[in-house]
Amino acid sequence: MTAPILNYVLHLPPNVPAETFWSITLYDVDTRCIIKNEQQIVDRSSRMGLLENKGGSIDLYFGPNVPESNWIGTIDDLGFFTVLRLFSPTAPYFDKTWKPDDIVKIG
Repeated sequence: MTAPILNYVLHLPPNVPAETFWSITLYDVDTRCIIKNEQQIVDRSSRMGLLENKGGSIDLYFGPNVPESNWIGTIDDLGFFTVLRLFSPTAPYFDKTWKPDDIVKIG
């Protein structure tokens, strides 16, 4: 029996508190190195012209199945973890009035 193919989404509320830019990167659980996916794209950032939701929030997708946008490919049966970096974080980060949602399994 093979493991099901899983996809995940991370919802970033509007106004990510990063003056310079923000970035999210996927890493391989076993090696702790960046994930080596087919696309050779391991991160997404505010410098990439990502598709925004109405209201300015952003959904980021992780998994082997390609959604319409804002996607980082993963590898079947390979665990991964994410790191969200805020470059030049602003007050809402420090006073905890802004925080990303949890990563959610979507199928």
